Amino acid sequence: MKIAVENHAGDMQAWELALLIEEAGRDFVGANVDSGNATWVCESPLRNLEIIGPYAATTSLRDSAIWESPQGATIQLGRPWGRET
Repeated sequence: MKIAVENHAGDMQAWELALLIEEAGRDFVGANVDSGNATWVCESPLRNLEIIGPYAATTSLRDSAIWESPQGATIQLGRPWGRET
């Protein structure tokens, strides 16, 4: 059996998750890659995927966006699938 640890929002950056997986053993631990979590730790989503993609055991997708604004950053969290508003 193999467990997948999510790159959960705010818990750790991709390099830290990769280190955890390597230390625990790739035969036992992989990554659950969530496409929206990289921005919560100020990481580029592409860089995040480059680092933990090779460890992916499963994925989840998120419909969200982040951009610069006068307040610093604005985040739009996704909507449940199939909802227009």
